[in-house]
Amino acid sequence: MNQRMSRPPTDRLLVREIEARAARIAEDEFVEFSFAGEPAVGHFACVVCGRNLTCVGMLPPCSDCGSRLWEDPGTSPFVA
Repeated sequence: MNQRMSRPPTDRLLVREIEARAARIAEDEFVEFSFAGEPAVGHFACVVCGRNLTCVGMLPPCSDCGSRLWEDPGTSPFVA
C-alpha cells in the first residue's frame, strides 16, 4: 500500500504566507518572523491581515484570519 505523506493544510498556508511576504521585501531588508505556539514577549503584527497583538507568553494564531505568522509591527507593511 503506497501512501503519500503530505503537509497538513495549515503548514501549506504558512509556507505560502512566508513566500508571499518574502516576495514583497527588498533584498537589503531583514524581517524576523515569529510563529504561533512560540514563547514571546512584545508587540506583534499579523503578516496576513495586520492585526496587532501584545503578547506575554505563547503566541496564539491570529483571531481575525487564523494566520500563525507574526512580525514586528515596525516592519509590517500594514503600519503607516
